[in-house]
Amino acid sequence: MTGLQRRLFVISCFVANLAVVVLLFVTPTGEATSATRLALTTTPGDPASTTSTVSAVSTTSTVSAQPTDLAIVASTTAPEQARWTLTFGGDTLLTRPLTERNRTPFARIQPTIDTSDLTIVNLETALTTRGTRQVKTYTFRSPPGFANVLQQAGVDVVSLANNHTLDFGTVGLYDTLDALDRAGVAQVGAGHTIVEALEPVIVDQGDTSIAILGASQIIPTPSWVAQPTRPGIASAGKHVLDSNTERVLRAVRQSRTRADVVIVVMHWGIEGDPCPSSVQRKLADALHDAGAAIVLGSHPHVLQPIEFKDSNLTAFSLGNFIWDPRSGATADTGILQIDFVGSAAVGYTFHPHRLDGNGWATRIDPVSGDGQRVTARTTRRCR
Repeated sequence: MTGLQRRLFVISCFVANLAVVVLLFVTPTGEATSATRLALTTTPGDPASTTSTVSAVSTTSTVSAQPTDLAIVASTTAPEQARWTLTFGGDTLLTRPLTERNRTPFARIQPTIDTSDLTIVNLETALTTRGTRQVKTYTFRSPPGFANVLQQAGVDVVSLANNHTLDFGTVGLYDTLDALDRAGVAQVGAGHTIVEALEPVIVDQGDTSIAILGASQIIPTPSWVAQPTRPGIASAGKHVLDSNTERVLRAVRQSRTRADVVIVVMHWGIEGDPCPSSVQRKLADALHDAGAAIVLGSHPHVLQPIEFKDSNLTAFSLGNFIWDPRSGATADTGILQIDFVGSAAVGYTFHPHRLDGNGWATRIDPVSGDGQRVTARTTRRCR
């Protein structure tokens, strides 16, 4: 069995009612009270739209979708229709030894990712004890056993298309691939050749097939880019749209002929920038035009906007998910939950989190001031 075949897996589907209700308690001054039960619902449309609909039991009102609004977004479907969910977390690593204390980095995440049908994260580290440290500002290495921690937490697929997968050379890359294979975690975005790096993982969710691919625009050196006979990561161009980008777009088009839903995990953008760059936007548009319904971003290490239109969703950056301790904007994070009926994305929910003293994502109340502040980063209007 080839390495690619080992990475194919099937996730069972379930049929459930989609009824996402958020408990909010509002007084005329905006302070908390237990008198009213509200659900904020946004349907696919213009991401720059300035209105959202708030339903309060049997009444309806309109509020301005300013950056301080709750971005708890959902959509309801007929009870008899099949529903499945995708969850995504951002940049993930564990640079400490796997002691008993460090074996539960996902324990404070709510909802727990193992309740989702399909969970993806960006694995921004090499899983190895070997290899040669590359000459670069930051190099990350995690114990190979971290692959088992990911699997036990409910992570199904990781993207390796980023600027740290080869921090310990090709030996580190091979060890990472082997560790993930042994743990049963599928991987995209890197491989022994460019063909393998761009090969999608195909997942069946009932009658719906899903293809997941990964690519990076953050390229430390040209030698990191996978080639026909050279291992590495899948490049989508280094902050530009070029022939590498077109190769990724071709892979998306081909994947669309094999699957009902195409998901692309992109490593792109500018570190610390709360807004996507013009290149991110152009590439997101090109990916959607090629057939990708969902584009999931990482690398800026801060939250960037989530945009949803015509069943296409782009999450430009989900920030740090499991990382080292951080403060300020780099400690703000969350879980993105996307709801599907068959092959159609019908809504999403952003669950705000913040990195705790270990650097691990920890749920915060979405109704609290801190929850609203974190969520507002995903609804920010950017020029």
